[in-house]
Amino acid sequence: MDGLTCQGTICIQLLIPKLETESSKSTNYEILKGSYAESLLPSTRYLDPRGEPCKWLGAVLIDLLEQDTEESRAALKWAFPRMAQWLEPGIVDQLFAPWIEEYLELLAEQENNHNKKIP
Repeated sequence: MDGLTCQGTICIQLLIPKLETESSKSTNYEILKGSYAESLLPSTRYLDPRGEPCKWLGAVLIDLLEQDTEESRAALKWAFPRMAQWLEPGIVDQLFAPWIEEYLELLAEQENNHNKKIP
């Protein structure tokens, strides 16, 4: 048994901790795997990422946002800049025009306030 020469209970005592450790590692992995899978299920249950990858990704992102955990925030911080890099500037202009206009107005206001302070 595993290269051990054992007699009676001594062999059993040596193998039990090893088996418990192996099963707890497997169990921890299965729990992690299961909890990740469960976190994707609520919104993605009816969306097939192979057929509708954009809708699926949108649902996953909403789920991550609603989870509001350290892990979900880290995932969103990783995902958003990568997605933004792939968008065409014209699409950004169309989809986020109100945000862009508000941002530019705030910049102009800040510039005006800064210029007023300088004599």
